[in-house]
Amino acid sequence: MRLPSYQSFQHFSAPLRSNLYRHASASPSPSPDLLPTALIELGVLFETLQFMMKEISHQNELLQNLQAGIEGERYQFHFLADLISEGHLIVNENLKIQSINSAAKTLLNLSRNVIGQSLLPLVAEDQASLQSKLTQLNPNERVEMLVRFWRNPDTILAVSVIAECRQDWQTQTPLFYLFFKDSIECDCPSLSVDANSNNLLTHYPVQTYCKGDLIPLEHKKLWLVTQGIVKLTALSEQGEEMLLGLLSRSTVFGPSLTTLPTYQATALEKTQLVSIAVSDVFQSLQLSQIIVPLLTCRLQQAERFLSIYGQMRIEDRFTQLLRLLKQEIGEAVEDGVRLAVRLTHQDLASACGTTRVTITRLLGKLQQAGKVKVDAQNHLILIADDNRKDNS
Repeated sequence: MRLPSYQSFQHFSAPLRSNLYRHASASPSPSPDLLPTALIELGVLFETLQFMMKEISHQNELLQNLQAGIEGERYQFHFLADLISEGHLIVNENLKIQSINSAAKTLLNLSRNVIGQSLLPLVAEDQASLQSKLTQLNPNERVEMLVRFWRNPDTILAVSVIAECRQDWQTQTPLFYLFFKDSIECDCPSLSVDANSNNLLTHYPVQTYCKGDLIPLEHKKLWLVTQGIVKLTALSEQGEEMLLGLLSRSTVFGPSLTTLPTYQATALEKTQLVSIAVSDVFQSLQLSQIIVPLLTCRLQQAERFLSIYGQMRIEDRFTQLLRLLKQEIGEAVEDGVRLAVRLTHQDLASACGTTRVTITRLLGKLQQAGKVKVDAQNHLILIADDNRKDNS
């Protein structure tokens, strides 16, 4: 039977209901003449309900198929990820492990189930620094860093990791994907850069420099930073200073790593350095296992500084520079991230290839927008997004 339209159903039922009510009020029992009409209307209602039940059942079937498809895709993703030869793992914003493939388990020598557990106990370095670097990533931002993991109580694995921030499609909370690249396994003592500890580096002299001191650069020598921050600069052909890098603890530099004739290193705060002969690095396997990962970090930072000059707009260069400084020398504070050393407007300008006046203008705009501020020691503080929302 063809279902009546909504309009015809309304036209049909309204007089009937009125007639039923009138007859029900006038007599104790309904007229037998109304029974066929009532049955017809009940039949129409029954068929309408059946149609609606079929439609609901169809929609439920579609939802079940969709859910099954999603589960299948999820299983396929985990299955394929487990077959990838490169290790990778996923952690949430609290650094709890959400997923880890077989390659990563093998690399880190994990036999137990670590899903839902914290990543930090596996990390053999400054855990707060690693957590800060990851949680400071913006959505879809990707950075490369060196992370040291415990492989067993006596062995540390230095892993070059590509970290990327994505959003969970269900909760919209951030997830951090860590993709493993190259790795170097070495004994615990040989990765320590603490010159006061009982390890290989105690055989090399330690020099201390105060803020503003120029660090002498000897050919065929490497400097290893064990404390403080060093600024590397060079002069352009026009005689302008160019910022080449900011080196913190566990970073290596030296004239043998550059061909620039005007290479200069300056201590930005009290700094301790270990002097190592380049020939020793080639002759000692243990020493090379210390230095090579640190050279990788230095090269990666140099590439990030170089990429700043690839931006066409000065505003984009400055934004990328602040992001780099946030990762390299940032310290978590209540309002956001504080740069550990005071950089002059000229320092920032030389890193961006622009003028000091332009940097002063851009900083003014960022301060007005509530994105940065200057503390009592003239250190820049990059305001966190949540704090900017609260202030607005």
